[in-house]
Amino acid sequence: MKTINWITGVLVIMAVTTLTAQPESTYEWRGKQILITHYYSDGSIMEQGHYLNGLPNGKWMQYDEEGNVKTDAFYEEGSKEGKWFIWSDDRSYLLEVTYKDNLVVACNKWKIEERNLLAGK
Repeated sequence: MKTINWITGVLVIMAVTTLTAQPESTYEWRGKQILITHYYSDGSIMEQGHYLNGLPNGKWMQYDEEGNVKTDAFYEEGSKEGKWFIWSDDRSYLLEVTYKDNLVVACNKWKIEERNLLAGK
């Protein structure tokens, strides 16, 4: 009888865990690439981007828990390329970082005031 109660308890815990679990990550084939999406515990998207041959490739986006963009980035076969935009946690400034062959070639910090971008020092 104790064995049956123990097995029943384990099955109940497994069922509750399965029903309440939020996806941690999903993987979808998109042509030759894999689209990877990571989620917050509430099910909202934390990060999304593609992999090609095991390396980040193409546009990558990161979001805060409210759904605001944190990072707008681009990879080319694992190397950081082009303009990346990174917002501060309090959304008071924006970093614009330009990459070439995985190296920073330029960086600007923009102060955000009332939806206007002003050059920061």
